[in-house]
Amino acid sequence: MTSYADNQQKVPISPTLRKLSINGTASFPIKKHTSVRSICQVIAINIDVKFKTRLDRKNKVIVVTRIK
Repeated sequence: MTSYADNQQKVPISPTLRKLSINGTASFPIKKHTSVRSICQVIAINIDVKFKTRLDRKNKVIVVTRIK
């Protein structure tokens, strides 16, 4: 899993999501949740994939899982 919380570096959203394999996950800071969800939709349209997102309020991250 690619995680912003683990390494405290800026992780680029779009390239990270494009590289995810099926059932792969990535997490980003919760304050970026609007951008993450928007980019998920754009990528899903462009390369025919599907993502599932969930907010982990305890760790203050949004977790993205590729499901297709």
